[in-house]
Amino acid sequence: MFKFDNDWDKIIQNATQTNPCTDLVFLLCLTPTPPTKEWSFAQILIDIAVRTFQPTPSIVHCELFIPPSAPNDHKHFATYIGREAGFYDNDASSESFYFGTNTGRWRAIPIAVSHAATILRHECDGHCGTPYSLLKYPFSAAPLRAFAGLLPSTTGTSGHCATLSARALAKALPGAGPTHPAAWYGPSTLMIEASTGAMAERTKTFLTSRAHSKSTEEDESITGAVDALTRGSDEAVRALSRDTCAAAIGEMAVGVASRFDADDDVGSAIAQGQLATAILRWSLTNGL
Repeated sequence: MFKFDNDWDKIIQNATQTNPCTDLVFLLCLTPTPPTKEWSFAQILIDIAVRTFQPTPSIVHCELFIPPSAPNDHKHFATYIGREAGFYDNDASSESFYFGTNTGRWRAIPIAVSHAATILRHECDGHCGTPYSLLKYPFSAAPLRAFAGLLPSTTGTSGHCATLSARALAKALPGAGPTHPAAWYGPSTLMIEASTGAMAERTKTFLTSRAHSKSTEEDESITGAVDALTRGSDEAVRALSRDTCAAAIGEMAVGVASRFDADDDVGSAIAQGQLATAILRWSLTNGL
């Protein structure tokens, strides 16, 4: 679990002053693509595991996006089959992975608590280097799910993408993160809890409590930024300031959270997809 040290108050204060999204982090979730003959054996294994052990909606991968407090802060924390956990912001395959054939297949779920971004980034630093393992997938479904709590879950213990994301969230944000043992989750069940369970209710309550009235000028600025981030040209995205992008992302997060308890799966999926597109274009196209 995250522990405060003597310098933490200064770190928090600086993050709050420089990051409009300081209270938000996001679970990025990837929906599957139809299998092709070009798929690697690893991709086939993941597809089989997801379709065998996970409920709908099918999610083949999840990772964490942490809004930056400073220009050099890492943002994309993930693990992939055959690779160790870490921040993959500058990976050579980022553009093709997040856009390319995966364009339009991402969904983003906001998780909100005071100083979430700074605290989670600090926690994720300690999980870098964690080895990848598919062996915990069977424990994310009945009947083996009943034994998930018996598996080791200390920092550095191997796991797949959902194990790692759930572990980091639970350790960094106790009371606001996942409620089950990390091995209990697959990508689909972690997304479901973050968007419909206790995590979702806490996020919605937090975001609602801090909502404030905006001036006409502020509303117009945010509306324009949302439009640019979701369907504008790359040039329009690059022209946006970091704070304007962050404000737009924050507003979209409120919209996604407002649908958490609505009986509207299609509308929720569309809003989550638009938020994911905005986040990825903020990160990769705007460059923060």
